[in-house]
Amino acid sequence: MMFYKKVDLRSKKSMFEFLHNHFLYYTMNSWNKEKSIANNVKLYNLDLQGDWCEAYDILCNMNYFTINAKIEAWEDEHAGYKVGFNGRSGGYLVLYNENNYKNILNDDIIYYNSYEELKKDIIQDY
Repeated sequence: MMFYKKVDLRSKKSMFEFLHNHFLYYTMNSWNKEKSIANNVKLYNLDLQGDWCEAYDILCNMNYFTINAKIEAWEDEHAGYKVGFNGRSGGYLVLYNENNYKNILNDDIIYYNSYEELKKDIIQDY
């Protein structure tokens, strides 16, 4: 899988670091300051094996219903989440909260610079 990264789900630190360091993109427009997890899917930025011109030819000949069907199948398996193309040229796949199409990340993940900082703050509250 192109966008797959193994994360130790037993470790809160690993999960925090993966989400905190993941690329974010605006969910609707930059003016609303809402960002969510995203991947740049522009062909020239993908680490494709072989010639990206060949990938472009395949994409041009592919029916958009095929791409949308794959996205919908993923959404069916992951209730509560939506994926949409975003950006001026539609070059980003962005993960949304199904209910409000906003950032899916907890504010703690965005606000804190490190897991240690978050953990220290949580301990002080108790």
